[in-house]
Amino acid sequence: MMKLIPSLTVFWMLSITGTKTQTSSCVSSSICESKNQTFSFNFGDKVLHASVQCCDTCNCKTADVTAWRLNNLTCFICDDGTVCNNKTVQCMGNQNRCFKGTVSDGKSSKKYHGCASENMCKSASDLGFLTGLKFLSGPFCCATNQCNSAWTVKLSVVPFWLGLLVSVAH
Repeated sequence: MMKLIPSLTVFWMLSITGTKTQTSSCVSSSICESKNQTFSFNFGDKVLHASVQCCDTCNCKTADVTAWRLNNLTCFICDDGTVCNNKTVQCMGNQNRCFKGTVSDGKSSKKYHGCASENMCKSASDLGFLTGLKFLSGPFCCATNQCNSAWTVKLSVVPFWLGLLVSVAH
């Protein structure tokens, strides 16, 4: 029986410096269940495109991962993991979801908002080795422009009915 060993090609682009780094590495064959997929996220200052390609040897030939074109989705991002909702980023390529969550890098936790591919949203907890980040909450993903706001409104019917009864009683 042939054991599959995936080779990961990771493409990081730091938009502040414009530097690009592409690396390949071999990881556990359990990751190979997500055969030949491209995962992507965008925090505004960091963009990751990761191509998972499964093969039967370590360091097998992998295709280059190239930067993608901007698409029509915009999402909120956070400044320094604290202030969210005052800046947006335009998503790229297969980044078809906005996300928000709290992540840990092993030293501290921060809020992260940005763009992600749908498969990254579904697999984020299993893909921490790509980012070095572990989600403590989320990611919560949505598919419309700027839907990842930090502000959420939760309405309860009870206060509404109590307010209505009080106003009718007077």
